[in-house]
Amino acid sequence: APLSASPQSRAADEATWTRRLDAGTAAYNRRDPDEATRQFELALKEAEVFGESDGRLATTLAWLAELYRVQRRFDESEKLILRTIALDEKFRGPEHPDLAMSLESLALLYHTQSRQREMEPVLIRAIGIYEKALGPYHPRVASALNNLAALYRSVGRLNEAEPLVSRALAIRAKALGMDHPATVPARNSRSLSPPELSGPRPPPRPPPASGLRRAAAPPP
Repeated sequence: APLSASPQSRAADEATWTRRLDAGTAAYNRRDPDEATRQFELALKEAEVFGESDGRLATTLAWLAELYRVQRRFDESEKLILRTIALDEKFRGPEHPDLAMSLESLALLYHTQSRQREMEPVLIRAIGIYEKALGPYHPRVASALNNLAALYRSVGRLNEAEPLVSRALAIRAKALGMDHPATVPARNSRSLSPPELSGPRPPPRPPPASGLRRAAAPPP
């Protein structure tokens, strides 16, 4: 809400945004993309009022971009992702993990469009950000490495994919243990058969200091 708005008005705006986000999440989870899109488009109108530096705007843009991708509205999806990336770079910095998540979303869109050549630098940049922001042994690093390995497999660059898979497995084993559900599939896929590139589907970013609750992550 505008700076001159009363605390009650600002609270009402926040409550409306949260209600729209919750409704959109529920519709997404029950596989109703049309209703989910409607709710997130309404949530975006509310989020625009909060200002570009508010994390709720980037969260809403990321959700809506994913819905547009699922609906094959690729140009609209790319426009929103690129705007999210610009907001992340400006307000959260070039080494923030939110930016890496946005980059992975862009890579997923490129994959959906068979734009493999454009995916590689995006994924490499995301990996570098995760390593600096979260440390080299964080599970998000492993996930991004697997996505890059899957890209290399899909274009026949198996010699480059293999060390990435091995490194991702080592990270998951160190962080989670060899018998963790996230480690076992990676351990069993070291034969490097070309899999479908799985998208990161990152959860929405943590809410800003206002304490709004975090929405549920989209299903895998």
